[in-house]
This record gives sequence, structure tokens and C-alpha cells, in this order.
Amino acid sequence: MNKSSLKTKALSSIGWSGSIQIASQILNFLLGIVLARMLTPDMFGLVAMLLVFTFISELLSDFGFSASLIQKSEVTKDEAFSCFIINCLIGLSFTCCLSLFNYQLADFYNEPFLEILALAIAPIFLINGTCSVPSALLSRELEYKKISIIQLIAVVLGSISAIVCAFFEFGVWSLIIQQYVTSTLRATLLLYSSSFRVGRFSLLVLKPLMKFSASVFTTKLIQQVAQQTDKVLVGKFLGASTLGYYSRAYYLTAFPITNITRVVTNVMFPVLSRIKDDLSKVNEVYFRLVGMIAILTFPVLMGMAFLAENIILVLLGEKWLSMTQFFIFFSIANIFSTIGQLCGPFFLSQGRADLQLKINFFTQPVRILLLALGVHWGVKGIFLAYMVSTFLSFLTPLLVLTKVVLKSNVISVFAKLFKPFFASMSMLLILVLFNYIWPVENPFYLIVVHSITGLFIYTLALTLLNDSSYFELRGMFLAKINARR
Repeated sequence: MNKSSLKTKALSSIGWSGSIQIASQILNFLLGIVLARMLTPDMFGLVAMLLVFTFISELLSDFGFSASLIQKSEVTKDEAFSCFIINCLIGLSFTCCLSLFNYQLADFYNEPFLEILALAIAPIFLINGTCSVPSALLSRELEYKKISIIQLIAVVLGSISAIVCAFFEFGVWSLIIQQYVTSTLRATLLLYSSSFRVGRFSLLVLKPLMKFSASVFTTKLIQQVAQQTDKVLVGKFLGASTLGYYSRAYYLTAFPITNITRVVTNVMFPVLSRIKDDLSKVNEVYFRLVGMIAILTFPVLMGMAFLAENIILVLLGEKWLSMTQFFIFFSIANIFSTIGQLCGPFFLSQGRADLQLKINFFTQPVRILLLALGVHWGVKGIFLAYMVSTFLSFLTPLLVLTKVVLKSNVISVFAKLFKPFFASMSMLLILVLFNYIWPVENPFYLIVVHSITGLFIYTLALTLLNDSSYFELRGMFLAKINARR
């Protein structure tokens, strides 16, 4: 595939993946709001205690083979099948472990009902183990349209099933059924849509994949354990209701990360793997992406922090108002995460998974230590520990990536971020002043008025600042509209 067709397919993949995933997340977001109004925070907290292990099990069942399959020039049927079998065996092992230690888990959280819920959710780990190889095979061919459509179908039908169950007063079981419907549909459709076929199992064909996959797996394992530590500590020391507020606030404020940064990073890894020898081109792609993602996410997250209480009142109702402090906090913290997550595919595409692993051996244990110390001061201690560790996890890989891998400098990255950040802060300050001069009582009208006003101020500020990424994005958007006429 030549550079022109690769670029075209990459842009098409980002467009399709982005559009469908945004549609998926908006639908899931709206369905999640309906579900949150029907269930209580402690129900979400109980399931969040179990989902900690679901996230880790998905990672364990993959063992980093997905990244290895994507990076390889060619993948044989036996390689894909052997990876698939290993993934399923790991998923089965995790299912057995959770089933055997369900009592200990319930005792750890001091939530007796978790003993039953753990047994109920355990088989999902095996189902999730079947997804990574067919997903990787589709990713190799940049078939993100298919992946996104599958995700859309699975997520929406899973959410609808949960709402139906909640309507018939299934309570917390509605959320368990949602996990089953989503996981089973996703696994079935991925297997059907991909080029995965039954082959011959052989450990020998896995050996060449192991060096790369082991580094990727260890890196992601460390990251995932560290990322779930806060939820374990909040559930253990602050209770199910607090964890319900905490986990839902994180989910809602992660919307820009899920729909912008992750779409781009997922698509860019296979694309970057094909231009990895052209360092100047890789640099160009990185800085363009940094600018574009900052422009799209910074104002959204700052606006969400400013309108937090009103957003919660309109979407979830008064019983969720205690979530406001968590919502504001995660909106601010995720500003770092949107840019920090871009580093991953650039490390991997350049074959430097070892560097990423070394970085995480430093940043993630520090994160766990800070959170363990912070929980003794309650929610505020968790907030402080989370913010410090998030900034550290943002800055450290950024320094290494720019200096060692891209042969650039970190100052150039911050220069790229300055204009979107300044424009977003200007927007925020003017909205605060606007709200003081002309207060709006109705929370829905306030959100609408401030969103329109904020968008106008932000685009005006970027125009006055003559931001190149903004004009590039605007040009791409206008070209897309003209092409459809």
C-alpha cells in the first residue's frame, strides 16, 4: 500500500471509526442516563467493584498478542489461532479464580452480596478472551468501520437490555445482564466478521511474538492495575455509594477521551507501523495530532467542569448531586490524559515497547503508592494523589518520547498546546463573568446558553491566535461538507 492510499485509508478509518464510535457513545451515554435514573448509586458501586477485575482480565486474556499481530507484516492462520487459544485459556483461568475466591472478595469489600455477584459475572472473562484476536485482525486491515459498528450494536443492545430489566425491577442484576449481552454480542460479531479461522495450535509460532507482546502486556498490566487501584481503595474504604458516584463521574467525563483520543490512537498504531522508518513523517503526524486533539478536548472538559452541577441536575437528577465534586475533578484531570494517551502508539510503532515498559515501572508504582497514602485523608486525599500521579504519567512518557524516540523536544509540544489552553481558559473566564452579570436559573437553559456562548468565544480566540491546527481542522470539516453536496 503506497503512502497516498495509506493516508486516504487512515483518514477514512479515523472518520468512520470516529463517527460511529461517537454515535455509539452518545447513544450509550443517553441510555446510561436513563439507567442511572432507574437505579441507585450503590448498585453502580457494587458492579464497579467487579468491573475492576473485568478490565484486568481483558488485558490478561490478550497477553499483548494483539499488538504483535498488528505490527507483523504478515500473520498466518496458525499464529492467529494459537494466540486465540492462549487468550481463551487465560480467560478461563481468570473465571475459575474469581469463582474460587468470591467469598474472600466479598469479605475484602465488606459487601456480602458481592459473593453471589462475583459468581454471576465470572464467565464473562472467558467470553472477553475470544475478542482480542479477531479485533486485531480487523485492525491490521484498518477495518475500523466494522469494529465500530460491532461495538455500536453490542453496547446499545446491552444498554437497552439493562433498561428493560431495570424497568421490571431487576435492580443490580440489570447491570450484570448488560455486561453479558454486550460481551456476547461483541465476541460473536467479531468472530463472524474477521478473517479468523481455525488452524493448528503451536507454541513454536508464538515465540517470535513473545518478545514484543511481553513488553506490551507487562506495560498494560502495570497501567491497568494502577488505574484500577483508586476504585479498589474507594470501594474498600469509602463504600459502594461513594464508588458509584466516583465511577460514574469518571465514565461521563471520559467521553472526550473515549471518542477522540482513543479513536485516533487505535487507528494510528497500524498506520504508524507502516511509516516507522520515516522519522520526519512520524514527527509531523505526532505534532498535528497533539494540536488537533487539544483543540477538540480542552474546551469540552473545561466547560464540563464549569457546568458540572447543572449537567448532573439535567441528566441524572437530584439524587446524583453528590457526584458534582467527582465530576469537576475528573473533567480537569482528564485534560492531561487526552494528550498523554497519544504517546502509546508512537512508542509501539517504533518498536520501543521496552521504553514504555520502563516508564511504567516508574510512574505506575508511584501512582499506587500515592493513592494508598491519599485514601487515609478520604476523598480529598484520593483527589490529590490522583492528580499528582496523572500529571507524572503525562509528563514522563512525553519527555522520553520527544527526546529519545522522536528526536525532538518537549517544549515544542507545550508550544502546540499553549494556544488551545489559552483559548479555553479565556472562554472559561468570560463564561464565569457572563454568569455573574446575567445569571440563568433554569439549569437546562444555562447549559444551552453557555455552550453556544463558549463555542463562539473559543473559536474567536483561536482565530485571533491564528492557531494552525484550528484552521486545518476547520478546512477538513468544510471540505467534508462540500464533498457531500
